[in-house]
This record gives sequence, C-alpha cells and structure tokens, in this order.
Amino acid sequence: MVKNGSLGTTQAAEAVRRAHERGGNIESAYFSASSVVDKDVKVTAAPPLGQILVEAGLIAPSTLKAALTLQDVVRTGAMTKEDALAGFIKEHFGAADKPEIKKERDEEQGIDLIRQAGLLSEKDLEAARSVRKRHGGNVYKILLAAGKVDSKTFEAAQKCKTLMHEERMKVEQCMILLNYCHRSRMTFEEAIDEMGWELP
Repeated sequence: MVKNGSLGTTQAAEAVRRAHERGGNIESAYFSASSVVDKDVKVTAAPPLGQILVEAGLIAPSTLKAALTLQDVVRTGAMTKEDALAGFIKEHFGAADKPEIKKERDEEQGIDLIRQAGLLSEKDLEAARSVRKRHGGNVYKILLAAGKVDSKTFEAAQKCKTLMHEERMKVEQCMILLNYCHRSRMTFEEAIDEMGWELP
C-alpha cells in the first residue's frame, strides 16, 4: 500500500503498531478511514520495511542495524542463517536458542565432521542446503534421504564431536573412526571394539 501510494509511511507505522497490539489482526476500518495520502505527492518507492517497524516503535534503530549487518554476513556465506538468528536473539533479546535451531546447528556440526573425513563432498552439502532453502527441512535428513550419509556414521560423528569438545578424542582419531564406521556400516561402539580401542 505504501508502494502504490495509498498509504503514507507514518500511517503504515501506526497500522503495524495497532496490529501488533491486537495480536497481528489488521483493522480494515482503520485503512478505509485513514489511508488517504496527499494526491499531489507521487510515491515512487516504498521505504524499507525496517523504517516502518522503527516508526511503529516495534524495533530499536540499533537492533535494526544489527539485523541488517547480520543479513549481509549471511549473504556472503560467512555465517549460516541459523547461527546468525541464534546470535541475534541472544544478543538483543536475551533469549536462549530455540530447541529446533540448536538441534539443527548440532546436526550441521556433525555433518561438517563427516565432510572433513572425506565422506561427503562439498557439492553434495551445498545441494542439500539449497534444497532446504527452497523447500524447508534440515540438511541431515535431506542428505540421509539422498543416500549421501548413513545414520550410523552420522551418530558416530555426533559422538565424536562431543568427545572432541571435551578433549577426550583428537580430530585424527575421529577421522579414522568415521571412515571405519562408514566402510563397515558399524556404530561408534562397534567400531571402537572392532579396532581394539578403549572407549574414551
């Protein structure tokens, strides 16, 4: 409506503020009564959505600036959307990660360990991320469905990741173990036993 000139920026901000207070419900009567702009003023482009949210008092300028900065970082590929969102929520709202976001981030770290072990190509990983971006879902399940990873190797990678974090396994040991799990279709514990290693 702002773009086609039927609503001014200030009116749009007020409408958004009212909708927020009403739990997201738009007051159609508000638009019919107030959505009149100066006909002598030609609107050629809508203002950024962030500007309307700031004018509505729903987001602080500093918070908007941080969100836009993170958006640019994600676009460069330097950070995943999930990590950016988790960091943004913690920094600006003091909230913990949503369980599903934390779970998917943990899964991505396990997948990355499998990639480091040479059991997953970067091309296949990027293809799975592209599918997730277009259709949703999570990377692990997409790769599993495509036969690019198997559940035993993935579960072993998750255990290796935890043990590496606790400094109970070295990355070199994890690479050997993951390749053994993949080749022999064994679980973490079965591979440890088969190779004669002691459980960390």
